[in-house]
Amino acid sequence: MHFSMYSAMRAIARRVSSALFTRVSPRLHTRYSSRMASRTSRLPITRMRFRGHAETLNAICRCLQEHPKQALTAIVLVEYTGLGFENVHQRLTETPELFIALPRKPDTTTRYRLTSPVERMDEAQTRDFIEKQTRSESRLATFVVSLIVAIAAIAGYLGAKY
Repeated sequence: MHFSMYSAMRAIARRVSSALFTRVSPRLHTRYSSRMASRTSRLPITRMRFRGHAETLNAICRCLQEHPKQALTAIVLVEYTGLGFENVHQRLTETPELFIALPRKPDTTTRYRLTSPVERMDEAQTRDFIEKQTRSESRLATFVVSLIVAIAAIAGYLGAKY
């Protein structure tokens, strides 16, 4: 009993140490670093998915609506829309209300399609949906900022009074 427990713990320790001390190639480290640097914020409340990105989202949706029943990769969408790759990829991955990532095959990159409700909308309805989501995010941001200012004002008032 004691011997098998010891050997199991030793095997786990070996796996952990090999995972900790394995050298990461500079190429992988660079890709990871650039991906992390492109993320503006990790807090969901400060990450605006629609606000400030309406034109990009409209262009991607329009492109996918012009190619119905097709799943397109981010690279193809960049070629069709003329937008930057990082911007298009970020919009595709961060807005699940609009886009679905299809399962990858071993020899292809991730392909994207419009969600079923958005696919049934025409261009004007899609634009209205994106504007509605943008207004919703703006209201939420305004509420959070005003709440922080109100708490600071109350704390300042109570600090000065007492």
